[in-house]
Amino acid sequence: MTTISVWRFYVKEIFRRWEFWVLAIILTAFWQSTGAYIFSRYSIPLEVRQRISVEVLRKVALLYTGGWYGIAALFMLSFIAVALVHIICHSIVAVRYLSKYSRVSASRLFTGLALAALTAVFIAMFFLLGSTVVFYSHEFYDLKELLTPKNYLGIIAVTVAGGLFTYFLSMTLALLVVILKKPRMLTPISFVPIMLAFALGYTANYAENIEIQVLPFALITRLSEHYYSNITIDITKPSVKVLIAEIKRLETRVDLLNPHRSVISMVYVNMLDNTIYTNFNTLI
Repeated sequence: MTTISVWRFYVKEIFRRWEFWVLAIILTAFWQSTGAYIFSRYSIPLEVRQRISVEVLRKVALLYTGGWYGIAALFMLSFIAVALVHIICHSIVAVRYLSKYSRVSASRLFTGLALAALTAVFIAMFFLLGSTVVFYSHEFYDLKELLTPKNYLGIIAVTVAGGLFTYFLSMTLALLVVILKKPRMLTPISFVPIMLAFALGYTANYAENIEIQVLPFALITRLSEHYYSNITIDITKPSVKVLIAEIKRLETRVDLLNPHRSVISMVYVNMLDNTIYTNFNTLI
């Protein structure tokens, strides 16, 4: 059995898992719709959109969309991990038998499984990126303009790197079940990536600790913000403060080019902290 045959087998196995279709595809797309149509009204209120310039709104919308893509990608990868933990655990149990009575080696088996996992990530990413562009472009521009990533290669690289991280995390959890000889722990342990994604992914939005921001779960979100919007991200600051600081910086630059707006923008900049930051805090 070649690596390609192993890859095909595991791709079919992943696609048979309900976690892939119900959680990684459907639920993630639904979650993206809430970020576009519900949370965006709190994060970037309509009165703020009307006051800022077209250029500033475009960049802020890209930054906001990138942040939500990162969160959704993190959840998507975690949902795929649920399926992978089950598949890997069952594969580990069968490795000794297969290597003894067939031509399948352990390295070939896990290489094919890793390629199958990345294939699933690419397919899920296609659905996620498409829904992200449609939902957020509709919310901010009624589809008259598209909020597409500024750096597609960066977005793909971050998602693929997250997929590899998810694969090795799933492998670790599956091995833990086998080593402990606790098959009943398989289902509870398979949901550990989701719990970590919710806890550490959302923490990156608000925590100022550099220790939190450099964790893989947080980096997937923060790097997605950067590559989607092409705006430099300060990982020492939470996403909330980065968004506010970017609006202030862009509005100040516009005012220098157009002094007639300075009085209005001075009042506007002073109200940003009370408007956006307060609205973010209400969502905690």
